Amino acid sequence: LDEAIEEIARVVELAPGEPRVHLSYGTLLSEAGELDAAEAELERVLAGEGAASELRALALYNLGVVAAKRGHEADARERFSAALEADPELVAARFHRGSALARQGRCLEAAADFRGVVEREPDRDRGDAGEAEQQARKRAGRHELADEPFRGHHASW
Repeated sequence: LDEAIEEIARVVELAPGEPRVHLSYGTLLSEAGELDAAEAELERVLAGEGAASELRALALYNLGVVAAKRGHEADARERFSAALEADPELVAARFHRGSALARQGRCLEAAADFRGVVEREPDRDRGDAGEAEQQARKRAGRHELADEPFRGHHASW
């Protein structure tokens, strides 16, 4: 990871105005735990004029990840929501917003986000999102909904 960060830092020097480079650099810095530097790089994507909406959505999503790593759940939720406004099909943002909502005790809202993940990716294994939805429903005291089948999905999940 350190080598990748060093390499992309050199690319940033060569192309300082390229939003995709700042996005990649910020993402790697976040993975390395360098949250202040990651946030600065990701904010550069949002500040730039030439960033496509897809890149803006990914930058907002990654800023949500940074906020969640810091334990700032409300900020993380807001960033994930903004990412979803920019790209409603960004499934990772929906999943992580659901996680942030669950950690804030907003379990029914979290369950709705987890269901949205499953509905948007019907061909993938239900895995984390399906189980997270059931757990969120149980935490919300909606035990009768916890075992409700996922309509429109394969029974083999």
